[in-house]
Amino acid sequence: TLEYQASENLKLFASYKEGFLPGGFSTGATPQAGLTLNEFLFDSEDVDGFEIGAKATLLDGRLSMDLIAYDYEYTNLQVNVYVPTTASFIVGNADQASTQGLEGSFRWQYNENLLLRGHATYNKGEYGQYLNQCFTLQTAAQGCNAATGSQNVKGEALPRAPEYTYGLGGNYSKPIGALVLSLAADISVQH
Repeated sequence: TLEYQASENLKLFASYKEGFLPGGFSTGATPQAGLTLNEFLFDSEDVDGFEIGAKATLLDGRLSMDLIAYDYEYTNLQVNVYVPTTASFIVGNADQASTQGLEGSFRWQYNENLLLRGHATYNKGEYGQYLNQCFTLQTAAQGCNAATGSQNVKGEALPRAPEYTYGLGGNYSKPIGALVLSLAADISVQH
Protein backbone atom coordinates (compact mmCIF):
# COMPACT_ATOMS: atom_id res chain seq x y z
CA THR A 1 0.00 0.00 0.00
CA LEU A 2 1.21 3.47 -0.88
CA GLU A 3 -0.24 6.56 0.77
CA TYR A 4 0.28 10.23 -0.04
CA GLN A 5 -0.90 13.02 2.26
CA ALA A 6 -1.68 15.59 -0.44
CA SER A 7 -2.80 18.16 2.15
CA GLU A 8 -3.89 18.28 5.77
CA ASN A 9 -7.39 17.28 4.68
CA LEU A 10 -6.71 14.95 1.71
CA LYS A 11 -5.07 11.52 1.60
CA LEU A 12 -4.51 9.54 -1.62
CA PHE A 13 -3.71 5.83 -1.66
CA ALA A 14 -3.10 2.86 -3.94
CA SER A 15 -2.78 -0.78 -2.94
CA TYR A 16 -2.18 -4.17 -4.51
CA LYS A 17 -3.61 -7.21 -2.71
CA GLU A 18 -3.49 -10.99 -3.03
CA GLY A 19 -5.60 -13.54 -1.18
CA PHE A 20 -6.88 -17.09 -1.24
CA LEU A 21 -9.44 -19.51 0.18
CA PRO A 22 -8.07 -23.04 0.67
CA GLY A 23 -9.48 -25.97 -1.25
CA GLY A 24 -11.15 -28.92 0.38
CA PHE A 25 -13.69 -31.69 0.30
CA SER A 26 -17.38 -30.87 -0.19
CA THR A 27 -19.87 -32.80 1.94
CA GLY A 28 -23.01 -31.39 0.35
CA ALA A 29 -23.93 -34.65 -1.39
CA THR A 30 -23.51 -38.33 -0.76
CA PRO A 31 -21.37 -40.54 -3.05
CA GLN A 32 -24.06 -42.07 -5.19
CA ALA A 33 -25.32 -42.09 -8.76
CA GLY A 34 -21.85 -42.68 -10.17
CA LEU A 35 -20.11 -39.71 -8.51
CA THR A 36 -16.43 -40.25 -7.77
CA LEU A 37 -14.30 -38.96 -4.90
CA ASN A 38 -12.64 -36.41 -7.23
CA GLU A 39 -16.03 -34.79 -7.86
CA PHE A 40 -16.22 -33.82 -4.17
CA LEU A 41 -12.81 -32.11 -4.13
CA PHE A 42 -12.46 -28.39 -4.89
CA ASP A 43 -9.37 -26.26 -5.49
CA SER A 44 -8.01 -23.24 -3.67
CA GLU A 45 -9.51 -19.91 -4.78
CA ASP A 46 -6.99 -17.17 -5.57
CA VAL A 47 -7.61 -13.44 -5.97
CA ASP A 48 -5.40 -10.49 -6.80
CA GLY A 49 -6.12 -6.89 -7.64
CA PHE A 50 -5.79 -3.27 -6.72
CA GLU A 51 -7.59 -0.34 -5.13
CA ILE A 52 -6.97 3.37 -5.60
CA GLY A 53 -8.75 6.09 -3.75
CA ALA A 54 -8.96 9.31 -1.82
CA LYS A 55 -10.10 10.25 1.68
CA ALA A 56 -10.95 13.84 2.58
CA THR A 57 -12.16 15.80 5.60
CA LEU A 58 -13.92 19.16 5.29
CA LEU A 59 -15.84 21.64 7.43
CA ASP A 60 -13.29 21.58 10.26
CA GLY A 61 -13.39 17.77 10.37
CA ARG A 62 -17.20 17.51 10.60
CA LEU A 63 -17.49 16.03 7.08
CA SER A 64 -15.45 13.04 5.91
CA MET A 65 -15.70 11.50 2.46
CA ASP A 66 -13.97 8.73 0.56
CA LEU A 67 -13.94 7.47 -3.00
CA ILE A 68 -12.39 4.13 -3.98
CA ALA A 69 -12.01 2.31 -7.31
CA TYR A 70 -11.14 -1.39 -7.38
CA ASP A 71 -10.38 -4.23 -9.80
CA TYR A 72 -9.98 -7.87 -8.69
CA GLU A 73 -9.40 -11.05 -10.70
CA TYR A 74 -10.32 -14.50 -9.34
CA THR A 75 -8.91 -17.87 -10.36
CA ASN A 76 -10.80 -21.05 -9.35
CA LEU A 77 -13.60 -19.05 -7.71
CA GLN A 78 -15.39 -21.39 -5.26
CA VAL A 79 -19.06 -21.77 -6.22
CA ASN A 80 -22.05 -23.94 -5.31
CA VAL A 81 -22.69 -26.55 -8.00
CA TYR A 82 -26.03 -28.31 -8.35
CA VAL A 83 -25.78 -32.09 -8.89
CA PRO A 84 -29.05 -33.16 -10.54
CA THR A 85 -28.46 -36.91 -10.04
CA THR A 86 -28.44 -36.47 -6.25
CA ALA A 87 -30.60 -33.31 -6.08
CA SER A 88 -27.94 -31.66 -3.93
CA PHE A 89 -25.23 -29.01 -3.98
CA ILE A 90 -21.46 -29.39 -3.69
CA VAL A 91 -18.64 -26.85 -3.80
CA GLY A 92 -16.83 -26.56 -7.12
CA ASN A 93 -14.66 -24.05 -8.95
CA ALA A 94 -15.38 -21.55 -11.69
CA ASP A 95 -12.24 -21.08 -13.80
CA GLN A 96 -12.22 -17.27 -13.75
CA ALA A 97 -14.20 -14.30 -12.46
CA SER A 98 -13.64 -10.59 -12.00
CA THR A 99 -15.10 -7.65 -10.17
CA GLN A 100 -14.53 -3.95 -10.81
CA GLY A 101 -16.23 -1.02 -9.26
CA LEU A 102 -16.38 2.35 -7.63
CA GLU A 103 -17.62 3.14 -4.13
CA GLY A 104 -18.01 6.32 -2.17
CA SER A 105 -19.28 7.30 1.25
CA PHE A 106 -19.70 10.31 3.51
CA ARG A 107 -20.19 10.99 7.22
CA TRP A 108 -21.38 14.47 8.24
CA GLN A 109 -21.72 15.67 11.82
CA TYR A 110 -24.29 18.34 10.96
CA ASN A 111 -24.43 19.67 14.52
CA GLU A 112 -23.86 18.31 18.02
CA ASN A 113 -27.12 16.34 17.84
CA LEU A 114 -27.38 15.14 14.24
CA LEU A 115 -25.06 12.81 12.31
CA LEU A 116 -25.83 11.95 8.67
CA ARG A 117 -24.15 9.25 6.56
CA GLY A 118 -24.48 7.72 3.13
CA HIS A 119 -22.82 5.43 0.63
CA ALA A 120 -23.11 4.36 -3.01
CA THR A 121 -21.42 1.55 -4.95
CA TYR A 122 -21.25 0.51 -8.58
CA ASN A 123 -19.98 -3.06 -8.94
CA LYS A 124 -19.52 -5.16 -12.07
CA GLY A 125 -18.87 -8.74 -10.99
CA GLU A 126 -18.99 -11.42 -13.68
CA TYR A 127 -17.80 -14.89 -14.54
CA GLY A 128 -14.91 -15.38 -16.95
CA GLN A 129 -14.57 -18.94 -18.24
CA TYR A 130 -17.02 -21.25 -16.46
CA LEU A 131 -19.06 -24.23 -17.64
CA ASN A 132 -21.97 -24.68 -15.22
CA GLN A 133 -24.77 -27.27 -15.04
CA CYS A 134 -27.90 -26.46 -17.00
CA PHE A 135 -30.90 -25.65 -14.85
CA THR A 136 -33.98 -27.88 -14.88
CA LEU A 137 -35.86 -27.69 -18.21
CA GLN A 138 -33.28 -25.28 -19.71
CA THR A 139 -33.38 -25.34 -23.51
CA ALA A 140 -30.66 -24.94 -26.13
CA ALA A 141 -32.12 -21.50 -26.92
CA GLN A 142 -31.46 -20.57 -23.28
CA GLY A 143 -27.83 -21.69 -23.56
CA CYS A 144 -27.91 -25.36 -22.50
CA ASN A 145 -25.71 -27.81 -24.40
CA ALA A 146 -27.87 -30.94 -24.21
CA ALA A 147 -24.95 -33.23 -25.07
CA THR A 148 -22.89 -32.15 -22.04
CA GLY A 149 -25.69 -30.90 -19.76
CA SER A 150 -23.73 -27.68 -19.26
CA GLN A 151 -23.93 -24.00 -20.13
CA ASN A 152 -21.17 -21.41 -20.53
CA VAL A 153 -21.95 -18.56 -18.12
CA LYS A 154 -19.06 -16.33 -19.26
CA GLY A 155 -20.11 -12.70 -18.79
CA GLU A 156 -23.00 -13.55 -16.43
CA ALA A 157 -23.27 -11.61 -13.16
CA LEU A 158 -21.84 -13.16 -10.01
CA PRO A 159 -24.42 -14.17 -7.37
CA ARG A 160 -24.79 -11.89 -4.32
CA ALA A 161 -22.90 -9.11 -6.15
CA PRO A 162 -25.48 -6.38 -6.88
CA GLU A 163 -24.56 -3.88 -9.57
CA TYR A 164 -25.78 -0.87 -7.56
CA THR A 165 -26.00 -0.33 -3.80
CA TYR A 166 -27.15 2.90 -2.12
CA GLY A 167 -27.66 3.81 1.49
CA LEU A 168 -28.59 6.76 3.70
CA GLY A 169 -28.82 6.99 7.45
CA GLY A 170 -28.50 9.15 10.47
CA ASN A 171 -28.46 9.43 14.24
CA TYR A 172 -30.10 12.09 16.36
CA SER A 173 -29.33 12.34 20.07
CA LYS A 174 -30.41 14.90 22.64
CA PRO A 175 -29.73 15.01 26.38
CA ILE A 176 -32.92 15.16 28.46
CA GLY A 177 -31.95 15.62 32.10
CA ALA A 178 -29.86 12.60 33.17
CA LEU A 179 -31.01 10.61 30.10
CA VAL A 180 -30.16 10.82 26.40
CA LEU A 181 -32.83 10.48 23.72
CA SER A 182 -31.31 8.71 20.73
CA LEU A 183 -32.99 7.95 17.40
CA ALA A 184 -31.37 6.22 14.42
CA ALA A 185 -32.53 5.23 10.95
CA ASP A 186 -30.81 3.61 7.99
CA ILE A 187 -32.00 2.49 4.57
CA SER A 188 -30.08 0.49 1.99
CA VAL A 189 -31.13 -0.51 -1.53
CA GLN A 190 -29.47 -3.03 -3.84
CA HIS A 191 -30.22 -3.87 -7.46
